[in-house]
Amino acid sequence: MTTPTPETPIRNVLVTGATGYVGGRLIPRLLDAGYNVRALVRDPARLQGRPWSDRIEVVEGDVLDPATLPAAMEGIDAAYYMIHSMGNDDDFHERDQRAARNFGNSAARAGVQRILYLGGLGDSSTQLSDHLRSRQVTADTLRESGVPVTEFRAAIIVGSGSASFEMIRYLTERVPLLISPRWVFTKVQPIAIRNVLAYLIAALETPASAGEIIEIGGEDVLTYGEMMTAYAEERGLRRLLVPVPVLTPRLSSYWVHWVTPIPATIARPLIDGLRNEVIVRDDKARRLFPTIHPLSYREAVQLALRKLEAQEVETAWTDALLSSQGDRRPVVLAEREGMIIERRQRHVDAPPHDVYKTMSRLGGDTGWLAFNWAWLVRGVLDRMVGGVGFRRGRRDPEHLRVGDALDFWRVERADLDACITLRAEMKVPGRAWLQFEVEPEGDGSTFRQTAFFAPKGLFGLLYWYLLYPFHGPIFSQLADGLKARAEQMNAQAEIPSAVDLNQKDATSMKTQIEKPQSRTQLIALALALFAPFITAFIGGAATGKSIDDWYVTLNKPRWNPPNWLFPTAWTFLYTVMGIASWLVWREGRNGRDQGLSTNEEAQGALKLYSVHLIFNALWSVIFFGMRKLGWAIAEIAVLWSLIVATAARFYKIKPIAGLMFIPYILWASFAAILNITVWRMNRKQ
Repeated sequence: MTTPTPETPIRNVLVTGATGYVGGRLIPRLLDAGYNVRALVRDPARLQGRPWSDRIEVVEGDVLDPATLPAAMEGIDAAYYMIHSMGNDDDFHERDQRAARNFGNSAARAGVQRILYLGGLGDSSTQLSDHLRSRQVTADTLRESGVPVTEFRAAIIVGSGSASFEMIRYLTERVPLLISPRWVFTKVQPIAIRNVLAYLIAALETPASAGEIIEIGGEDVLTYGEMMTAYAEERGLRRLLVPVPVLTPRLSSYWVHWVTPIPATIARPLIDGLRNEVIVRDDKARRLFPTIHPLSYREAVQLALRKLEAQEVETAWTDALLSSQGDRRPVVLAEREGMIIERRQRHVDAPPHDVYKTMSRLGGDTGWLAFNWAWLVRGVLDRMVGGVGFRRGRRDPEHLRVGDALDFWRVERADLDACITLRAEMKVPGRAWLQFEVEPEGDGSTFRQTAFFAPKGLFGLLYWYLLYPFHGPIFSQLADGLKARAEQMNAQAEIPSAVDLNQKDATSMKTQIEKPQSRTQLIALALALFAPFITAFIGGAATGKSIDDWYVTLNKPRWNPPNWLFPTAWTFLYTVMGIASWLVWREGRNGRDQGLSTNEEAQGALKLYSVHLIFNALWSVIFFGMRKLGWAIAEIAVLWSLIVATAARFYKIKPIAGLMFIPYILWASFAAILNITVWRMNRKQ
């Protein structure tokens, strides 16, 4: 513990983590309390759109670059250190300590009176998780500077948009049976975000808090399971906890990854932190801050729900980039060398304001105006490989600001009535942006939509050109949809409000109808993806050890691909054919609802597709399992015919589904040629 020294009144305050969940809420409250606030950020543009951004001083800098810190520290009385890692990089601990050391030493040289830090609650004498331990070691590193540190330790923070609250909210809302591993029954002491902010600000006027470790929590001590059931009761939901004996934090994080918008990389440290009880063990907070009365968990949930319903979410967990990663700067759209650029332009009979308003409403519940199923599928595929997926939605249904998460994009630029730039955060072999621009033209506007892609290596180029047949119609119809929606908005400005009310009622009814349909389609998509991978499992079982102890001994042509390419190619092909079958099922289902013959055609096509899957698995059984190369040639000829026939049937029902079979046809053709060649080279054996 650092011995506190007499302080002069604190007026000038530095805040780091200003684009994060807590930091973004702390700044306006500091301003309202009369403090002069300076924010240290890596990218000042990410503060655009914040209602308080013009009331603070902004300094560009990076805690991992000591040379950038003196300008931020000059004239500062107290500094908030609100930075920590939540990823799973092997070097996160060393990076966090290096950042804290740079910050503390710079604060000491500048004569800063106090550092305030928000860490994690947990008994340091127990076996804490790596991330929770790192949070506490970070505070120790700050103390090494000699500057008095006020360290607050909190457990789960409950507030609209916080990662912990969103995890509880989505798990409870989406799953009627709450799978409950051992960590769900660990006792925790959640705290409302408004109480956290109150403590952080009150400490500035409480000299006795300097040099202290202060554990803070809400009124209630609950298990995580009790938190979920209490949330369910507040929402009028009936939920049942189902204990499971074996479900490790790693597996639990994957479950959270699929059910909620929280990716496994963030869910894992949150869950790991619950391996021990995280409760307040002393009354220091009450003695130092007697005027702060912690809310109960239910009161915190009620406040958060009111904010969500009123669409008044100040900040969200998605606002922050991974912290303490300044050596991995956000990419900006400045270097265009080596980029693939695809631009579309439309004349719009509407003013720039209406066009921009339409652009800014994309994503979330509004969707993407064309091929919404394709965007959904892309999100599912991204989630399958550990990406952010499509569930993050958006902070506000109508307004965007720099730094906002928007489905699997991040808002990089938002110039009112002029331009919106989105940077892709899904997993891609390169870097990608989607930009929308509008400018006045006569009585209307010129609208430009540009996709930028900077491929990484050969795989990046293959990725772009293989998907271009899908990107083309998707982006074209997106541009057309934006044009139509903006023109409709402009036309409706002259329509009586009664019509608008009727349209709102119709939209509301449509939303209520589509929710269960969307759930059914998600289940169908999961089953469609599952079916071809069952085929893969059967083929893999038949292959067994044949590749290592038999196939390697065969004579093969020089152009025989490396063994690793086969599972990679098949994973892609099985995924694509699964999506294609789902599209056909979806088209047939729509036809059934409308009494069209499409339903019977789709059923026939899907039966043919199922037969083809049997022959797909059978080839591996014959070639690798039975080691009959000649028989495999005959079998693959039948398989190839079935693939082409299935593609033709799919194309008739849903053209894009048929076109998705083209890579499969090409690969099967190549496999047939390879099969024949290997048979000919090994006939004498």
